[in-house]
Amino acid sequence: MRKILETLLGFFARQIVKKYKPTIIGITGSYGKTSTRAAVFAVVSQKYKAYTPPKNLNDKLGLPLGIIGQDSPGSSLFGWLKVFWRIKMLLLFRMQYPEVLVLEYGIDRVGEMDELLAIAKPDIAVLTSVGISHYEFFLDQHTIEQEKAKLVLAVSKSESGKPSAVILNADNEIALRQQSKAHTHVLTYGRSGSVRFDEVKEVFNGDPHTEFIVHTPSRKFDVQMLALGSAHVSSCLASVAVAEVMNIETDLIQKGLSQYKPVPGRLQVIAGLRRSWILDDTYNAAPESMQEALALFARFPATHKIAVLGDMLELGTLSENAHKAVGEKVARLGVSHLVTVGPAGKIIAEASVLAGLPEEQVISYSYSTDAAEAVRELMREGSLVLVKGSQGVRMEHITKAIMAEPMRAGQLLCRQYGKWIQ
Repeated sequence: MRKILETLLGFFARQIVKKYKPTIIGITGSYGKTSTRAAVFAVVSQKYKAYTPPKNLNDKLGLPLGIIGQDSPGSSLFGWLKVFWRIKMLLLFRMQYPEVLVLEYGIDRVGEMDELLAIAKPDIAVLTSVGISHYEFFLDQHTIEQEKAKLVLAVSKSESGKPSAVILNADNEIALRQQSKAHTHVLTYGRSGSVRFDEVKEVFNGDPHTEFIVHTPSRKFDVQMLALGSAHVSSCLASVAVAEVMNIETDLIQKGLSQYKPVPGRLQVIAGLRRSWILDDTYNAAPESMQEALALFARFPATHKIAVLGDMLELGTLSENAHKAVGEKVARLGVSHLVTVGPAGKIIAEASVLAGLPEEQVISYSYSTDAAEAVRELMREGSLVLVKGSQGVRMEHITKAIMAEPMRAGQLLCRQYGKWIQ
C-alpha cells in the first residue's frame, strides 16, 4: 500500500510543481537538515509567500506531501481523503500556492536521492554536511558522498528567471569539495565561507541566546538568535546564503533569524526539575552531531553536569570506534555523571571509564524508560543534563521525565504524536 501511495503522490506532486512553478529550496546532508530548513524558512518567509512542512517530511512519501501542503495522515482514511481532495483542487483550479517551497531531501540508501529528484528538482540546493550517518546502508563513505552530491548536480543555471545556486557548508570538507561539481553559482558558508561569522557571544543566563556578526560578499550585519551551539549558527548562516541568492533585505534577514528557534529535539534548552537545565538533543544522533552537542555541553556554565547518552544507530562496522570516541570525549569533560542507554551505550560507558572517568559515576541501562528515574535522582539544583541518542533509542522519554513542565512536552519535545506516543 505504501508503495502505491508513493507512486501516486510522486506523480501528482510533479504535476503540481509543473503547474505552479514554485522556487524550490532543497536541503540535504548527514546532519543539520531540519534546523537549516527551519532557519531558511524563517528568513525566506519574511519576503515571499513560502511553505515548509511542519514535520520531517523528507522521504518518498513525505516529499510529495510537502509539495501538496499536507501532513502525513498515517492510517487515517479521512486524512488521506483530505490529501487527495487537496490534490484535486490544486490541479483542477488555480489555487493560491506558495512562491517558495523549502524542502528536505532525506536519504539512507543508495538510489533514494534519484527517486526524490524525480519528484522535484531544486532551484537552490543546500548541502549542510556529509558524514557517516546511515553508514550501515552504504558501501562506504565515498558512496554516501556521491549520493548526497546528486542534489548539487541536479541544479543548473536558471533559464526561467528563478534564482539558481548551490550553497555548501565550508566547515565540512566533503561538502565543500562538491564546489567543483556544481553547474551554477556557488556560495559557501561557515568560518571560512563566503558567508561567514565572527564575534560570537553565547548568553546562558535568562533567555539563552547567541549573538554574532555576519559577513557576506555584499554586506555586514549583526544577528541574535534564540538558540545556542555552533550547529544553530551554521544553520542560520546557510539561511543568510539563501537570502543573498534571493535578494532578501538585511532587516528582513535579522527579523527572520530573531524568530528562529530550535526544532524540538535539536539542541534545545529546556527548564528541568529542581531549577536545572536540559540540553535536549533527542531527535537523532550521529558521531558529528554528538561531538557538537558535547562541545556545547562543555561550554555551558554549570558545576554539576550529567551526560545521558544513547546508541548512535545505523553506523555498521564504524559503530564500535565511534562510540568509544564519544566515551573518551565524555571522560575528558570531567562530567559529574554519565548515564548510557542501549547496547552501544555500554561501549560509551566502558570507554569513558578506561579514559579515566570514575566507575562509580557511570551507569548503564538497556532502555530509556529505565534510565529516566535514575537521572531524576541524580539531578539537583543547578544541574545541566545533556540528553542525546538515535531515534530508535527514544531518549525523549528521559527528557519528558525530568523537564520542569511535562505538560508542555507536546510543544517542546520530538515524537509527541500518533504512533510515537502509543
